[in-house]
Amino acid sequence: MSVNYSDDGSMGEVVGLSTNASPLLAMKHGFIGQLYEVQSLAVTTSPAAVNEGQTTQLSTVATMDDGSLISLGGSDAQWSILSGLVVGISSAGLATAGEVFINAPAAVSR
Repeated sequence: MSVNYSDDGSMGEVVGLSTNASPLLAMKHGFIGQLYEVQSLAVTTSPAAVNEGQTTQLSTVATMDDGSLISLGGSDAQWSILSGLVVGISSAGLATAGEVFINAPAAVSR
């Protein structure tokens, strides 16, 4: 167990940041500490390849401007089909592959 902790805080519960070096943990205090912007989204599927008519679960990890990561479940956003042979995506992020004659990629958006 590590004894290397730091705390950067302020009076009146305005803002603060507590960190632990190993394992890397960070806790933001107060309202201001909860403000951040999404820098990028990475969409993943499980399994990555499916046979026609089969399904795959879509999920997303958002990288924030402070370097933190937020895992988003399938129902945390609205999905849409951009291209390819995905015939449908449920509100929970379950994508269904259409009938194809060759292996082909598909693109989706949230």
